[in-house]
Amino acid sequence: MVLLAAFATAFTACAPSSYEDRFAAYGTGIVEKKREVRAAEWQHQKIRGGDALGYANNHTFIVVKSDTTVHLSKFSQSQQVTKGEFNVQAKSGFDVGSVVAVSHDGYFLTAAHCVGDSPLTVVLFGSKMKPVTSKARVVWQGGPSGPDIALIHAPVKPFAYFPMVPMSEVKAGTPIFTSGMGGGKQSKSGGTILRVKQPRSQSSGAGWVEFSHDAPLLHGDSGGPVVDKDGFFMGLNSTGGIQYIPMIGNPLIRSYRSTAYCPDAEWIRSLIR
Repeated sequence: MVLLAAFATAFTACAPSSYEDRFAAYGTGIVEKKREVRAAEWQHQKIRGGDALGYANNHTFIVVKSDTTVHLSKFSQSQQVTKGEFNVQAKSGFDVGSVVAVSHDGYFLTAAHCVGDSPLTVVLFGSKMKPVTSKARVVWQGGPSGPDIALIHAPVKPFAYFPMVPMSEVKAGTPIFTSGMGGGKQSKSGGTILRVKQPRSQSSGAGWVEFSHDAPLLHGDSGGPVVDKDGFFMGLNSTGGIQYIPMIGNPLIRSYRSTAYCPDAEWIRSLIR
């Protein structure tokens, strides 16, 4: 997940990088606080008899590349809801993403940039609601000119998986919430779909629609799901961040803007078959 910073032109032309780092850190703090507020707006929403945010916990997991290790530091289970925090150790930066379970037999969607060419490991809550770690393989991933989407498989059975909506259900103005592993722990956010582009397809059968929303996201949320009020998977997060202008004292936050992709459900099912 990339933190986007939009500075005033005159400022960036003369400011040392230390100021940019300062404002980036400030922006991250603002995002973390805003995420808590946005997530709280969903805490009383019910999905399939349980709370919406707990529902998301049970369907969203973590993926790491070969040079990153993850250890579950905290784990709790109550009323069929899992909660976990992770210690992440990486040789070359914070290399963690989120994965979305879309089948009962170990198929997951994530962002293509979370996959790369490295061997992958997924950490999830298995069918008995216990932590499970497994190697994973890439089934399909978008290239440089394709969507930021990847389908991976691990020989595991997740506790739960998301039902997918048709691409036509992705509409501007729809309230959504998100789930992911931002900061190396289960995290939530909320917002609204802002803009939906025209669906696209490839001769290979791949189909998707790109859209934007205003749920604040952090590094590690890439690949996590965008979910509607009924618990349906509407897309996976690709990039996100904030735009702000430096002012005297503290920066002025202008907007939150994230990009997500909704893959064609029938295309994903055909890949799994």
